[in-house]
Amino acid sequence: IHGEYSDKFKEEFKQRTRFTTSDGVSLTARILNPEFLDNDEHAIVYSYSLLVPAEHGAELPTVADLAAHGERTGRAVIAITTDGHAGRLCKENLFSLVDFWSMPKRRFEFLRELLPPGKRLIVTGSSLGGMMSHALAATADQESEQSGHPLHVTHDIAVASAGHHEYQLCEYPSLAFQFGLQEGPAAISYVREGRSHKQRLQRFFELLG
Repeated sequence: IHGEYSDKFKEEFKQRTRFTTSDGVSLTARILNPEFLDNDEHAIVYSYSLLVPAEHGAELPTVADLAAHGERTGRAVIAITTDGHAGRLCKENLFSLVDFWSMPKRRFEFLRELLPPGKRLIVTGSSLGGMMSHALAATADQESEQSGHPLHVTHDIAVASAGHHEYQLCEYPSLAFQFGLQEGPAAISYVREGRSHKQRLQRFFELLG
């Protein structure tokens, strides 16, 4: 459910750019604010979390906020899905996780096709996407030198969170407090603040996603 997003964002989000890397892995990207791809401002590169195909909408509000920020500041936003672009782990996806450093290399291969040399990047994402932003920042200089097509990562804004299976037993009380007594009431307030029944329903499904 898209909620009350701008027509420009909804139209651009529907358009998908598919790219097959030199080692045969498929990437899918949404190019938002494409009119700013060649200007002197930064481009924002957003990497999706593991197993979150963009059409499912779970990270849609974040991408919409980035696109709105980009529209105000003259920045293109490039939102790239997990390698293999699937709800299930395909063999290419599994291989990407075994050979993690192949993932930023593939993204740079795609970005070189899309962006002019010398473009500055802000990289971001959450969970695996956050780890990916760190990896892009760590390898940008090496990729620029090897390819002769420099792309400069100047900002890395990431949330590299762990999965629930990584929590220690002693952390569960604080986790219950966070979701039960902090985020729960905040989520209820967010839904209630919708201006109409339709918007409240949209906000509920947004949080459910």
